[in-house]
Amino acid sequence: MGGLLSGALVWRSTGAAFTDTTGNTGNQWHSGQVSITSAPGSALFALGGANLRPGDTADQCVTVTYTGNVLATIKLYQNAYTASGLAQYIQMTVLRRDGTGAADCSDWAGLANQSTVTTSSDLVWLSTNANTYATGLGAWTASTTTTKTYRFTYTLSSSAPNSAQSSTTGASYTWEAQA
Repeated sequence: MGGLLSGALVWRSTGAAFTDTTGNTGNQWHSGQVSITSAPGSALFALGGANLRPGDTADQCVTVTYTGNVLATIKLYQNAYTASGLAQYIQMTVLRRDGTGAADCSDWAGLANQSTVTTSSDLVWLSTNANTYATGLGAWTASTTTTKTYRFTYTLSSSAPNSAQSSTTGASYTWEAQA
């Protein structure tokens, strides 16, 4: 019996161990923000009833501001157009420059830091080839408040045929920021 008791004591003493723990508390994560706005937020061109003729052209500017706090890439794409016999004859040229600009583009001439986003692309081409973020045009990056102004210039092609008369078309443009 004494051997049994002594064996139990040895077993208990060999099962004992020194232990200690430490912790790391208060861990937190905070996600960044991607935020983009455009001004004016309304249509650049509202030319219903304008009676365009081949060769007519005009431009409008829109200011896009990134106000996020993480590095993001911003692209422009045309996500829709109204199918008609006119869409293929509306040629769009888009330029971009740093900073804020006037909606009527009156302050555009002579400004530095201009780049071409697209030249003479018709609405059908844009909607087919630059219609998502993945195929978007004019990529730029920002991680703090950054403003760019885009100048959209349309021209009704001088090669528009008689079948394009009395036609209407439209398009929607999107700037998307992804981090």
